[in-house]
Amino acid sequence: MPTEANKPNFTKTFNLVLLPLIPFHLAASELPADIFDSLLSDKDFVGEVLITQGGKPVYQFESKPNSYLAGYENGGYLAGSISKQFVAAGILRLVDEDKVSLDNQIIKLLPDTGTPGAVLIRHLLDHSSGLIAPDKPLAFVPGTGFRYSNYGYELLGKVLESAHKQPLSEVLDGISKQCGLSQTGGELALVQGRLEDAEGQFTLLPATAERPALASGGLISRAQDLARWNTCLYGSDLLTEESLSYMTSATQSRNHRWGDLGYGAGIQISRVIPHEYSHSGYVPGFISTLSYFPDKDISMVVLESTSWHWRDIPRAFRFHDELRKQLLVQIQE
Repeated sequence: MPTEANKPNFTKTFNLVLLPLIPFHLAASELPADIFDSLLSDKDFVGEVLITQGGKPVYQFESKPNSYLAGYENGGYLAGSISKQFVAAGILRLVDEDKVSLDNQIIKLLPDTGTPGAVLIRHLLDHSSGLIAPDKPLAFVPGTGFRYSNYGYELLGKVLESAHKQPLSEVLDGISKQCGLSQTGGELALVQGRLEDAEGQFTLLPATAERPALASGGLISRAQDLARWNTCLYGSDLLTEESLSYMTSATQSRNHRWGDLGYGAGIQISRVIPHEYSHSGYVPGFISTLSYFPDKDISMVVLESTSWHWRDIPRAFRFHDELRKQLLVQIQE
C-alpha cells in the first residue's frame, strides 16, 4: 500500500442532492450516502463520482489533490476503454447511414493494414476478431471466440476517419456535440494522473506524457458528461433502434471480476437482474467505470486519477466495485 510519506493532501467535495421520493424511483435518501462518503473519504481516492437517475444527480463526490493542482484545475480524466463506446456508436451510425456494413471486410476498407480477409467490422466491435497486433497471426478464427483487442478498435477509428475524411478527434467531437457534451474530447486538458508501482510508490504523470490511442482509450471526459452520454446513447435518436439493439445485445461472453458478462459492441452486458450495461477503463494514470441500469434509468460514473498497480485488478478497482455493490443493494430492494 502507499506510504504516508508519498500521499498528497486532498480537497474533498461532498454533494448529496435530495430528490422527492417517486414510486419506482431511487431517491437520494435511499442511497447509503454514509457508506459512500466513508469509502471515498479515504485519502487514497482522487477523482469524481456521480450517480444520476432520470438524468438528475442523486449523489456526487469529488476529491482533488492540493499538492499538484497547478495548471490542471479545469482538466478532464482519461476515460480509458469507455472511449470504445463512442467509437462503436460512430461505426453504427455509419451502418445506419448505409455507408458501411457490419459484414464489410476490414481489408477492403483499410487496404494498407494487411488485415486478414476474414476479419469483419462486427468482429472488431465485439472483440471476436482474434487480432492481437499488427503483423501478428490471428489468435483464432474470427467470430469463434473473445479476445479483448485495443488494436481492433484502433482499426475502427481508422474506418471512421476514412468514412468522414476527418481526424478521429473531430469525428468524436461531432458525436459529443450532438449529445450535448461540453467536456468530452480527444484533445482536452487533463488533470494530473499518478501511477502506482509494485512497491506502492507513486509517480506523477507528466503533462507531456504520451496519451493512449484515442479510439481504444484516449478520450477525455468528466463525470457529468459521461452520465449525459448514457442518456444520449440509450434514450435519444443517436442510433436507430436496430443499431442500439445490436450494440446492447451479447454476441460474445467475457470472463470478468464481476462474473460472466456478455459483450456487445463496446458494451458489457449483465446476464442477471438488474440489467446493466457497462464498461471500465484502465490506462496509465487513470481508472474509470461507467454503468447504466436501464430498468431504473440510473447511471453510475467513477473517474479516478490514479492507476493502482495492474497486478491486483480487484484492488485497483476497489472503490469502483464497492460503490457498485452498494448501489446494487439499493436497486434490488
